[in-house]
Amino acid sequence: MKKNILLVLVAIVCAFCCAFGFAACNNGEETPPASTVKPKHTGKLAEGYVEKYDDFTGVIHWVKNESTGFEIYSRIYRPKDFDETKKYPLLIMCHGFNAHSQDGNSTMVSNTVAQGIVCVTFDFCGGGTVLNNSEGKTTDMSVLTEISDLETIIAEMQQMSYIDTSKIALYGQSFGGMVASVTAARHNDEVAALILQAPAIGFADRGGYTSKDEIPETSILNYMKVGKKFFLDAWDFDSWSEIGNYKKDVLIMYGTGDDMVSRDTIDRASEIYGEEHCTVCIVEGAPHSFSNEDYRKVFDDMNNFYVKTGLISKAS
Repeated sequence: MKKNILLVLVAIVCAFCCAFGFAACNNGEETPPASTVKPKHTGKLAEGYVEKYDDFTGVIHWVKNESTGFEIYSRIYRPKDFDETKKYPLLIMCHGFNAHSQDGNSTMVSNTVAQGIVCVTFDFCGGGTVLNNSEGKTTDMSVLTEISDLETIIAEMQQMSYIDTSKIALYGQSFGGMVASVTAARHNDEVAALILQAPAIGFADRGGYTSKDEIPETSILNYMKVGKKFFLDAWDFDSWSEIGNYKKDVLIMYGTGDDMVSRDTIDRASEIYGEEHCTVCIVEGAPHSFSNEDYRKVFDDMNNFYVKTGLISKAS
């Protein structure tokens, strides 16, 4: 009888140790089974996930912005015959306010990759309310955090062995156009060319507030909740005074149906960049956000710009 009781006690002790990860039998240190350690991003958002298209592929790549602590969701689009031992020019695309990055279904992306240019799209942290996969809330973002995000992506791609760091170009639409234009100005030697589509230069400002104390903790701007940080970071920020520090070629695309950015903004930017360096491409009837068809109308202008700036030797 005593023997049976002893066996039962031993079994209970063993079961207890197993249930608690053998903590009592492992010097107090818990070692969870490897199967319980899950990656931070899974499925189609997982690091290294491959998106396949007819003539190219896209690879998911997460990059941490050490300044903000947030991780940035990006996609690296490469030609089907991509060879990692070769060097490729690069176009980094910046989306607009309360938006998200373009995917491989965008003709802007597919045309760029067809020219032999690696194309990176990414979501600004807190930069949109729908389909924006990067970390951070919209109340965390500002023009300065978005510039920091873009600088993080540039630095990350400069480390890729297959990128020709002398041929890195930026593209920005709307608010992303302002971010790209200021970032290019601050990194003139690192940015070989700049493409802007309806750039909202001057959009980041004090929001009509006369003192910082007036700024509420949150407010709604263009259908998106922003935090106090948005206006505080823009308090002494003047994109107009900075963009002229970019001294290389610029292509500005603008639709006559744009109801967000005025033609005066485009003309002022063009004048600052100078006739020698700036080309303005007008798309009749195109709205603020270009459709795939609108982009097709400017393919020749973009491809010629890629050649002019030395990103490629000839257009496909």
